[in-house]
Amino acid sequence: MLSLAAFALVGLSLGFATLALGAYAILKIRRRIATLRTATPGSVGAAGLYLLIVPLAVFLLQQAIVGRAVEYSRHRAIRNAALLIADIERYRAERTKYPASLLSVWKDYSPSVMGIEKFHYEPSGDAYNLLFEQPAADLATREFVVYNPRDEQVATSHAMALLQFSPERLERARGYYAAHATPHAHWKYFWFD
Repeated sequence: MLSLAAFALVGLSLGFATLALGAYAILKIRRRIATLRTATPGSVGAAGLYLLIVPLAVFLLQQAIVGRAVEYSRHRAIRNAALLIADIERYRAERTKYPASLLSVWKDYSPSVMGIEKFHYEPSGDAYNLLFEQPAADLATREFVVYNPRDEQVATSHAMALLQFSPERLERARGYYAAHATPHAHWKYFWFD
């Protein structure tokens, strides 16, 4: 599972490294279990120790790596959005307004991060939101990272709320349980459950 997360969130190098480390650990544990089978009945305490140490080690490794991998992928996708943002701003400079839509067949601008499919664009007042969804460190959470040149980032959980709620009610019912600033200007990320 850790190797899959590394593949999805960071890339091939960390994915293969964790896969190799996991394979090595499994081989070592397998050899140790084989020697325990030939041990005397009173010396099986090492198997119990493995049952305690292995889950604890996996948990600590997950805490140490997954959060950093999520941060890395978020920062990389934000950096990779720079060309798209520059082209949107160039469009506005030439036409005095932002594009009405960027819906198209082909992804000309890619986040180039495993686990992040594409950038989404939507007009928002006199500006726009550029966003992407990425895997969060907490598997029960969905993370949306949003850019707005006026720092008016929004994310909403239901289209129905956008269509049926008054602006006042909509602000109270966006659906995210946390919003965080990033070190990058005009970017925020929102957590939904």
